[in-house]
This record gives sequence, structure tokens and C-alpha cells, in this order.
Amino acid sequence: MKYPIDLARTQLNPRIQPPNRAAVSFPAGEIKGSIVQRFEKIAARRPEGIAVKFEAQVLTYEALNGWANRIARAVVERRDAHSEPIALLFGPVVNAIAAILGMQKAGKFFFAIDPQFPAERARFLSSDTQAPLILTDSRHFELARSLN
Repeated sequence: MKYPIDLARTQLNPRIQPPNRAAVSFPAGEIKGSIVQRFEKIAARRPEGIAVKFEAQVLTYEALNGWANRIARAVVERRDAHSEPIALLFGPVVNAIAAILGMQKAGKFFFAIDPQFPAERARFLSSDTQAPLILTDSRHFELARSLN
């Protein structure tokens, strides 16, 4: 049985609140626009700033934006610009962030397949969603091939 969740009545988890519970206000112009538009605005202002850092991997806004643009172009060249599910198969690496942003730029929606999932579960997700494309890295390429 599925249980609906009314997000309007859902309380925020107190553990993820700022320590002093202070609200942070933003000018209306700062919060309007898509995620991509907001990201690109930040990337233009701070191209050399650190956008993503995970363990030893570090990407600047400029590098992340360029990488996401290349991913978006590659996906649109292969699948056009219409909306369809794209599977993302990555571990916890900066590649995943570039792929997510690239999917946003390409106008695609995506779902993640954790490489740690049992093979049966990963195959079910790939089959059930009818994703025509699995975006992955060289580390998980053979796993992605086995899901088709």
C-alpha cells in the first residue's frame, strides 16, 4: 500500500536547521529562475571558485559548467531534446554532479542507479523506466552494458 505524504504539513527535520534557526533572506531576483540559470550566474561571477569537492576531486565552477555543457550536448546529439528518462550510474564522485547538471541543461529527467545495488535491482530499474540511455563513467561501463 502506498502512503501519500502531504509536503505542506511535513515538518522540517530539526537536525538540518541552521544552529541558531536564523532564516536567510535572498533578494527575489536571486531565487527566481531554473537551477541551471542560477548555477550559470554563479559560474560567471566566480569561475575559479570551488563548485564541488569530494575527497581529492575538486572542480571549479568554470570546469563543472564546461563539463556539464559537454554532457548535455552529447546527450542531445544522441537523444534529441525531448523529455525522457536517462539513467545515471555513478558512485559518489564529482562525475555524478556534472552528469546531473548536464541532464538539467539537456532538459532530461534522470534517475540514479547505485552501482552498489544488487544486479537484479539495477536491471529492474533500467527495464522498468525504459531509459534509452545510461550515462556512466569508465569504472561502471561494463555494469551499464549488462543492464541493457
